[in-house]
Amino acid sequence: MTSILRYDIKNTGFTVVEVLLAVSIFSVLFIGIFQLQNIALTSFNVGIWKSESQRTLTLGLKMIRDDIEKATYPSKMFPDGTMIYDGNTPPSSYTPQDPTTAATDPCVANITKCYLQYKPGAPNTGELTPPGQGQVINLMTFFIYSPIVDASSQLIMQQSAVASTASGKKTTVTISWRGPTNDKPNPAIQYTRSSVPAEALDRGATDIITHVSKVFLIVEDVVPPGTVNKHYAPYDVHSLVNLKVVLSSLSDTRIKRSSGYQTEVLIDDGVKARCNVRSSGTL
Repeated sequence: MTSILRYDIKNTGFTVVEVLLAVSIFSVLFIGIFQLQNIALTSFNVGIWKSESQRTLTLGLKMIRDDIEKATYPSKMFPDGTMIYDGNTPPSSYTPQDPTTAATDPCVANITKCYLQYKPGAPNTGELTPPGQGQVINLMTFFIYSPIVDASSQLIMQQSAVASTASGKKTTVTISWRGPTNDKPNPAIQYTRSSVPAEALDRGATDIITHVSKVFLIVEDVVPPGTVNKHYAPYDVHSLVNLKVVLSSLSDTRIKRSSGYQTEVLIDDGVKARCNVRSSGTL
């Protein structure tokens, strides 16, 4: 008897339905893994952005506040007192000023050019209009003067770094808000510092705070009473600067989610600085 071997063709492979079902299951599995990985990556990028942005915001605002608090009028120191002047002609001798009668332009004509000049915001809120593409708006400009020391003076201040030169020093500080550009899509606060004579701290327009979406600026004059023959200007503290900056992550491509939309992360901080010059919202 001859035996015949037979093979069941039905048990040698997978049907189309089985293949499609397996592919579907693995697709769902891989999509889930991808979504979890994308969520983890997005959370990581958001955390990195928040950490970096908070650090630059804090350091940038501290730099601005420190320089605002150094703002001064041009002055000359004599053995018997100190006087401010208009920046052009230093006084030849000390003459006490009476703040109760000399209540205009801190006892000196044409001193308004040495005010803290700022761009005023909307009434009641202080919010400024953001700059457009490629635009730059000045937020504030002020001067830091080292005093001129009279040659006959033997003051201790004459030996300090502040009054180290007989001709004095003028430092101009400008704080600006730069809009987005093709090369720099993130709006930023810019810091510019220049001195005559020049010094190592001078720098051109430099972005110190990026991703800026809103700026609030409120400046007010503070007028405490002066004392006759004890103040070289009518006021001890002339203005109070309140600056608040809001950062947004929308311009940062790292914060995009896998589905194509973006999540917005907002960070805000502010500083309050006392300024030794009067304010003028004329920029």
